[in-house]
Amino acid sequence: MEKSWFEKLEENLDNRLAEFLQANPSQDKLLKNQSQTDLYNSLILRQEQLKLEAQTTRKELLHLAEDIQDWRRKSAIANQAGRSDLGKKASYHLNQLMEHGRNLWSKLIRLGVEIKAMNNQINEISLLKKEPISSHTDEWAAFETEEELELLRQKIGLND
Repeated sequence: MEKSWFEKLEENLDNRLAEFLQANPSQDKLLKNQSQTDLYNSLILRQEQLKLEAQTTRKELLHLAEDIQDWRRKSAIANQAGRSDLGKKASYHLNQLMEHGRNLWSKLIRLGVEIKAMNNQINEISLLKKEPISSHTDEWAAFETEEELELLRQKIGLND
């Protein structure tokens, strides 16, 4: 099957970018550093979101624990008063609350695992970084200056 015009364009642009980066290793390094920084920042953001979700889940669990205690008490009172029908309803509701609690615990465990994995990725990227982020802006400024000089040279005919 023949490629669409969009796929051809994308392939052409990818090839041109690869050629440019091969001819300009400093730009390749800048691009890789920027990609690494972007990944690092997105991981930090995602980790913060997960931490907030875990905090909300913990609060929900604490509230649920209070509800469970209340319904245990209500069930016991109903059974002591000889109202087994009411005691059964309270026990049924208590079981639903307990199931919800188990689900919240599972969610909290999953969030903890995700946060730990995210933290490991963040640490790996931190170790891979050899230069502080601020030097990237300095390198970018130097590149832009170099490009402007090249354009000026071309305009006045100094390039061969």
